[in-house]
Amino acid sequence: MKAKFFSSFLWIFFCSAIGIVAYAGESGAKPVIVVSDLYVPAQDVGDNFDILTPYALPQIDLKGVIFDITEDYRNGIDNGGAEREPGYIAITQLNWIFGKNVPCACGPFSVMESADDAKEDVPVFQQQGFELFFRLLRESRQPVAVVSTGSCRFLAAAFNREPELMRRKIDALHICAGASSASFKEWNIDLDEHAAARLLTSGLPICLYPCATENGPFDKGENNTFWSLDSLGFVMDMKPQLKNYLVYAFLRKTDNAYLHYLEKPLSASDSTAFLDFRSDRFYGSGGAHYIWETSVWQQVAGLALAHIPDEGWRLVPESSLPKDCLRFDEGLKPVTLEVENDGCFSFSYSDRETGVSIYWRNDPELHQTALREALPELYKGFLKPHD
Repeated sequence: MKAKFFSSFLWIFFCSAIGIVAYAGESGAKPVIVVSDLYVPAQDVGDNFDILTPYALPQIDLKGVIFDITEDYRNGIDNGGAEREPGYIAITQLNWIFGKNVPCACGPFSVMESADDAKEDVPVFQQQGFELFFRLLRESRQPVAVVSTGSCRFLAAAFNREPELMRRKIDALHICAGASSASFKEWNIDLDEHAAARLLTSGLPICLYPCATENGPFDKGENNTFWSLDSLGFVMDMKPQLKNYLVYAFLRKTDNAYLHYLEKPLSASDSTAFLDFRSDRFYGSGGAHYIWETSVWQQVAGLALAHIPDEGWRLVPESSLPKDCLRFDEGLKPVTLEVENDGCFSFSYSDRETGVSIYWRNDPELHQTALREALPELYKGFLKPHD
């Protein structure tokens, strides 16, 4: 036994010396699993836009992506029957661009029948998300942050299967769903009411990022995350492969040669069509592109929105903030939560830790103004030499 222990110790020492043993990803990056309603062609192209962030940020070690797919929207019920599929193409493109091998798999396509439904009767293909998720949790040497940008279905069903594993191995669930008022039922809650009610009463550590106010998803309030870009022109200054990836997504292309599309110079017609894209043509809310997920990635990656002298508004690591910068006031505040049977919730701030926190921003209009300057600079820096 002593000989075995000594041999094991020597092996661990050797592996550590040559860099084989890694506990928190490269450079101490935070392990993250994403659950996203990512489709190709896109339903909300914001999902295809925002998934770039965990791939590109060095503070994040992206372990896997679970597709949160709803059968009706896969079949194009909202789009004249134009069919979509889970976002395997998008993840393949990003793995190719970033030289990574992030695994992905599907969760269940159908809504939960009750809050206790574990979705154990879904086809094998839709079980693969659970297999991947539980494997990634078990293999991680430290608690994992889980970011959910779609319905709560997958995580609620996963909790009904493996509650103790999730309690032990999840650092926090970062849930982008709901409204800052229970009077409005937001999209991600409405996708699966039973799932939302189950997850929000699970007792797991939860950080909430409401996508709407009582006035809807395109309103800017103190506790929701919505903001809009006024121009997408900066994409033309991004690395060519990333630029092409975004154009492919925004134009909702279905080309089979989706890797070749990343390699070739962008055609004049596609460039023109992309630069002509404006979300406000469809929703009338103002802005070229609507965004709900910047705040969650800021919090997970530890990025501050700050005005840097002689530079302007930038997204920078908390650990390297200049002393003379002006930091935008935002963050997570502890709350007590009251959850209704339909998944809608109300909250009140607490002066103690409750296990649930909610996003808060001091000045929504300034937040949008600052991000319209800061986010393009962040995206233009992806895959540049300093990375």
